[in-house]
Amino acid sequence: MNCYVALMLTLGFFRQYLEITHDYTIAAARAFSTIHPDSPFTFLHVSGEGATQSPGTFTTLYGRVKGQVESELLDLGKTNPMFRVYNVRPGGVDWTKHPAIHPFIPPQETYKKMLI
Repeated sequence: MNCYVALMLTLGFFRQYLEITHDYTIAAARAFSTIHPDSPFTFLHVSGEGATQSPGTFTTLYGRVKGQVESELLDLGKTNPMFRVYNVRPGGVDWTKHPAIHPFIPPQETYKKMLI
C-alpha cells in the first residue's frame, strides 16, 4: 500500500510539474506567436541552471523537462520568423550590487564574505 501511494504521489507530482513547466509555457508561446504576424515578437523564456537539450543517463527530471521546453520553443521560433525566442539560464544573482534586496539575504559565512 505504501509503495502504491508513493508511486501515485510521484506520478501526480510529475504530471503537475510537466503541465506547469512544459504545457503552460508551450501554450503561451503558441498563443503569443500569432498575436502580431507582421511584426516581431520576442519571447523570453527563463529556464534554469541544469537544463539540457541533450540529456544523458543521469540528467534530472528538472534538466530534461526544461531542456525539452527550450528545444520546442526554438523549433517554434524556426517555423515563425517573426517570433523570436530567447532561452536564458540564470545561474545566480550578484546581490552585492543591489542594496534593495540586502535585508532579504541571510548572513554569509566568513569564507563567502572573503570571496565577495
